[in-house]
Amino acid sequence: MEYLFSPLDKKWCNYFYIMSIISFILFVLTLIHVIYSAIKNPKKFNLFGKLSIIFSPFIFYFQSRLFYSMCI
Repeated sequence: MEYLFSPLDKKWCNYFYIMSIISFILFVLTLIHVIYSAIKNPKKFNLFGKLSIIFSPFIFYFQSRLFYSMCI
């Protein structure tokens, strides 16, 4: 039981660092896509839908960054 639930070593902090980098890249790509779709076709642009699409990668980025900060 101790092996399964004991704290992990500090080297596992790199996982959260890598995940925060990946999630930030996904957030920027999503933001670029939403801006591009708003410029390309403004009549079909749904602000609430696009904000919810942007919100998800941002939360993932913030969560990974927070976990990395807690780990360090």
